[in-house]
Amino acid sequence: MAGHTPLDSIHEGEPLGIDDADHQSILDRISLHVDALSKSERKVAEAILADPAAFTEYTMARAADVANVSEPTVMRFALSMGCDGYQAFKIALAKSLALGMPVTFSAIDDDDTVADISRKVFDHTITSLDRARGSSRCPPSSARSTCSSRRRR
Repeated sequence: MAGHTPLDSIHEGEPLGIDDADHQSILDRISLHVDALSKSERKVAEAILADPAAFTEYTMARAADVANVSEPTVMRFALSMGCDGYQAFKIALAKSLALGMPVTFSAIDDDDTVADISRKVFDHTITSLDRARGSSRCPPSSARSTCSSRRRR
């Protein structure tokens, strides 16, 4: 069906059904699909987009309070973004922030200076390269010793 997207048949509280969720940062997913969310889940998305770093430290109760929604709404939001729960969502959010802000956060505007445009292009390029090599990065766990031994060879 021409023009059909996974979001065309979304129902409140259901996962977005994003096929490439593993290849897309959580901030990208939120930004791209905020309009397809329920009114309450959209409040959560907008609160996160306003201060994503803060949400990596919030409990579910605090996130609900900041977004002015219930805790179950925060959980439904996390599930609709393809995460297994709120803690998994926070990890995905922290990972997204570590990789840099997504393209949607650094779109070139009409009033940008040449310096602004250069910085945005550079940041986008670095973020893209970092994501491309993502599978070769060492995880921040005990696997570091394994990665370190590989580098010494």
